[in-house]
Amino acid sequence: MSQENLAEAIGVSRQAVSKWESGQSYPEMEKMIALSELFQVSIDHLVKGVSVDSGIQGTSATPHHKSVLEEDPSSSMLFVRRYSYHYEYKSKTTLFGVPLVHINYGRGEIHVAKGIIAIGNIAIGVLSLGLIALGGISIGALSAGLISLAVLSFGLLLAIGGGAIGTIAIGGLAIGIFAIGGVALGMFSLGGAAIASRVAIGGYAS
Repeated sequence: MSQENLAEAIGVSRQAVSKWESGQSYPEMEKMIALSELFQVSIDHLVKGVSVDSGIQGTSATPHHKSVLEEDPSSSMLFVRRYSYHYEYKSKTTLFGVPLVHINYGRGEIHVAKGIIAIGNIAIGVLSLGLIALGGISIGALSAGLISLAVLSFGLLLAIGGGAIGTIAIGGLAIGIFAIGGVALGMFSLGGAAIASRVAIGGYAS
């Protein structure tokens, strides 16, 4: 059932259904009653997390115990509790045995996503997005990769961040062969304070 179909059936907007799926908000009591009647389950089932499947846009939006998630990690699931949630999607399409897309994030636990495109608390992939991101192109709070963008960034080729280390490093503190930043350390450096073995340009240059 699509978000639009469900929204129409119980008299809410598609955006409201989307927020329920992502754990940003929860249904009001009258909507809970409408959901329980639509899916022919008790409100107890919906609130307490007893197995209830409702495929919304190809996703099983299922309040479940953790063991159920572990039994079928290949499927898309939404795990919702009062103060935590977990969403996982793994595409059936693979490349060299690796999912083309793997999304695995949530609160309360560490969730690792591994795929060509990986999005998660910890993401490992060719293109990765996460609090901790590792891969070819990595974006996160802490990231390492060929090209890396993060608060703390390590890039084999290019690193951009508050703290950046890479062949080309751009950041508040930049360390690299080519370093640009507030404090820049490298072979060639440009910054407020620039220290370099070859060329240094900055307010303070050595």
